[in-house]
Amino acid sequence: TTDISVLNFDASAPDRMTTRATIRNQAFDQCDPSPDGVWLACTHRGAHEDLVLLRSDGSETRRLMDDGFKDRGALWSPDGKTLSFYSTRAGRWETWAIQVDGSNLRQLTNMGKDSGSMVWAPDGKNGIVSSISTRTVWRLDPSRLNSLPSVELMKDVADAGLLDVQSWASSGTLISGSYYPDPLTAVPAVWDFTAKTLRKLHLPVPASSSFAAFLPDSRRLLVSSAGALLLVDLAGGPPRRLRTGAPGDIYRLSRDGRTLVMEHTVFDSDIWLMELGETRR
Repeated sequence: TTDISVLNFDASAPDRMTTRATIRNQAFDQCDPSPDGVWLACTHRGAHEDLVLLRSDGSETRRLMDDGFKDRGALWSPDGKTLSFYSTRAGRWETWAIQVDGSNLRQLTNMGKDSGSMVWAPDGKNGIVSSISTRTVWRLDPSRLNSLPSVELMKDVADAGLLDVQSWASSGTLISGSYYPDPLTAVPAVWDFTAKTLRKLHLPVPASSSFAAFLPDSRRLLVSSAGALLLVDLAGGPPRRLRTGAPGDIYRLSRDGRTLVMEHTVFDSDIWLMELGETRR
């Protein structure tokens, strides 16, 4: 199960995070906060893997679908009206979208390449999808079904090694994600569309996975790696540690930069006592 902490975050005072709500022992993960921080879009880990909306104070849950397909990794559009996610509805992992009221479920990719969730551009008019397994990155049009002949292949990004795109800066000129020097190590990195360069953010905490989200100023990022939360300023200076947590802790930041979600995995177990009788010969 997962404990979900919803934190108030202030970009002008990043060390002064306060807890807004703690939602304990939930079968939810991959929770992405809405642009205004009111809702969390989560994956329900149960007999079915479905998408649910959870109020960030824990007071209400809305199930968006209930079927036998696997649906994971919802990401909010900038206007807060649509979710992108990845699903097995087409027979293998493809990218899909749905309105937050549960209407207009639609397939965004038909590429057969195990694509993930779509990271939305700041204006919501296009998005980026990456596939770590095939080492490919594409730019999509979320208004239609995208196939290999029509989709824009971002070969320069993939060749540079940014194989897991996670955040798009509000300036529109930078994206962040993970660079993999080997299959077991993830290094947060930033791609600059203007300079066409990849900047690797070398941190004091190596990890098998990482996450990097831009603050609204497009200059600073919140980076999580091995459970630690760090602030990285692209203008220079060493990373600044904001929190230290367990290696499996996961963070997500709302688009307005005011809501930070932390997921902490809780391992539950029952303890049994068995008395052994005397062995007779």
